Amino acid sequence: MHKIHSSMSNDLFVEGFLGAFCWYFFWVLLRNFLNLPVYIEATIAWTLVWYTRKFGLTLYQSYKKRNNIKSRNFYLVNMD
Repeated sequence: MHKIHSSMSNDLFVEGFLGAFCWYFFWVLLRNFLNLPVYIEATIAWTLVWYTRKFGLTLYQSYKKRNNIKSRNFYLVNMD
């Protein structure tokens, strides 16, 4: 029988947090300050989120490497 497990590294966790936070931030910012169609605001917000997520993850990985922090896995599902 095969074991089923699902895990998430701390890098993925940070990237997901950055993505969720930045999506909300950019979406609210763009909706309040720009008068554009929703699909254009969403496109701009998604692009900004993508770049922020990747840049933030690179900063986090550099921080981990500089401070000798090991990666960890968080197990979401572990079925034997």
